[in-house]
Amino acid sequence: MNIARYLRPDLIKMELETDPEAFADGESERPDRLLWEVKQAVLEELVELLERSGKIGNRSKLFTDLFNR
Repeated sequence: MNIARYLRPDLIKMELETDPEAFADGESERPDRLLWEVKQAVLEELVELLERSGKIGNRSKLFTDLFNR
């Protein structure tokens, strides 16, 4: 399998916009809750990027499948 055939310059993102520090608002939140919020934000950004490929049929299903793994 040649992964290069699936890659396009517009589908490559060197740095994600999600900043884990932005989720820590100074309160002593439960670390596991903070981790889930960061995971959700990163996966939303990833799904958005994959949606640009035009090969995603159902955005919400993809997000749910990735989130539940």
